[in-house]
Amino acid sequence: MPVIDTSKDLSALFTEQVKRTPDAVALEDESTSYTYTELDAKVSELAQRLNGRGVGRDGLVGVLLPRCADYVIACLATLRAGGAFLVLELAYPPDLLADVIADANPAVIITYTAEVGKIKDGVSLIALDDDTKETNGTVKEPPSLPADDDLDRLAFVAYSSGTTGKPSERFVLQRVLTSVSYRSP
Repeated sequence: MPVIDTSKDLSALFTEQVKRTPDAVALEDESTSYTYTELDAKVSELAQRLNGRGVGRDGLVGVLLPRCADYVIACLATLRAGGAFLVLELAYPPDLLADVIADANPAVIITYTAEVGKIKDGVSLIALDDDTKETNGTVKEPPSLPADDDLDRLAFVAYSSGTTGKPSERFVLQRVLTSVSYRSP
C-alpha cells in the first residue's frame, strides 16, 4: 500500500493524483460523478474565485453546504487557494450561525442560494448555484498561492459550543497530514 508523501499539502497530493489517474472516478454523490480531471477543473475554478476575493494563506472560507460533492469541492478549492475552511453547519440555529460567522470573520462564505437568507447582510458570498449572489467584488492584487510544502498553515476551523450554546471553543487544524496511508484507485 503506498504511503502519502507528508512533505506536501493535501492540495498538492490531489494534483499529483489527478496526473496519475485523470480518467478515474474521483468523487460522486447521489446526483453527480466527477473524474479526477473534471474535479480538478471545478476545484481550480473555485480556487481562482476565492483567490480573487483575497483568500490566501490562512484566510478563512466559510462552507455552508449540505454534505455533497460541492462540499468536497469547496474544501479542496479553499485549501488550493491557501485558505482554511470554516465548518458551518446547516443545522446551526440562526443565532449560533451568526455568532460563529461574527467571531471567525471569514473572507467569504460558499453556499447555495437557498441558504443565503441565513447569513447576515454584508458578508461576502459565493452561491455555487447562482453567480449573481456574489457580493463585495474582488481584490486588486490577489495573494500568492501557497507552496506545496507549506504545511504549517491552517487547514480548517471548527467551533464547538460545549454546554454554553455559545461558540466558545475553536478547534484549529494546522497540519493537514501526518502519516497516512491510502489505497491507490
